[in-house]
Amino acid sequence: EHPDLVVLDLLMPRMTGFDVLRELRADERVKDTPVLVMSGVYKENILDFLHQIGASGFLDKQQLEESLIFRVQALLAPATP
Repeated sequence: EHPDLVVLDLLMPRMTGFDVLRELRADERVKDTPVLVMSGVYKENILDFLHQIGASGFLDKQQLEESLIFRVQALLAPATP
């Protein structure tokens, strides 16, 4: 099957996200599939490198976490009368 999008964490056991991204780009079946990379460790200093090896975009996990916490709190907050 062909995914519409891959969300890829850079820190994983056994293989890094960099390795997975390289393998995705070498695989004819998914080489053109957008890959959204996320990390809480790697920041702006690797954005150019990620783009060079085929990433479509980058998410900072810290910002994602803050947004997620805000949204969860808003949804779980008791409704005001």
